[in-house]
Amino acid sequence: MDDEVRRRVRLATVKFERLSGQGVLIPGGLILTAAHVVHWTAEGGMTLGDFCIEEIQTATGKLKCRPLAVEPVHDIAVCGVLDSQEFSIDSDDFEDWCDRVEPVEISFDDYDLFEPFPYHIRTHTDGWIAATAQQNSDAPECAQLWVTPSERISHGTSGGPIVDDHGKLIGIVSTGHIEGDIVDPRLSPCPQYALPVWAIKQISNAMGETNDG
Repeated sequence: MDDEVRRRVRLATVKFERLSGQGVLIPGGLILTAAHVVHWTAEGGMTLGDFCIEEIQTATGKLKCRPLAVEPVHDIAVCGVLDSQEFSIDSDDFEDWCDRVEPVEISFDDYDLFEPFPYHIRTHTDGWIAATAQQNSDAPECAQLWVTPSERISHGTSGGPIVDDHGKLIGIVSTGHIEGDIVDPRLSPCPQYALPVWAIKQISNAMGETNDG
């Protein structure tokens, strides 16, 4: 993975400050992260219709967004613009940032089951960790990647992107084995399987417009 690819992924990666994790801008003006990185609970919050707000740190400053969908089983969440008149300035700031930053495209490639391939994990300390991954299921409802990093990954890297040599997203760092403050992200969801249908359609449309342009 060359320096230009690293730069593009870095600019598209954000930090979720409240629960200490990462997220990545993907086509369609959406931010993909881990469910345990956003502030919500099964007892209330967005499940009861509350308007939840997340503060994110980008390479150029702080912004606000909101969770649009949270899937705790796959540990994946989608965030987007604050579409409320009360937060019109925050909405404009978020959309302006999306227009300036090149999103990380999602890989829709098919991979051979149980065949390892190399990938790269973006850490919360502005570094990279080499990894191999393999698809361990062909069932869409449970397809995930088994990621084997070359070194241990600290807690703040949760929600961060796992990309190929071309900078395309094939997974995010999600909940794995936790020992102390260290997370072993062995199970990382593949976005094309774990995201809701509406998100995939929005992403696919945005990727099509980008490729056509």
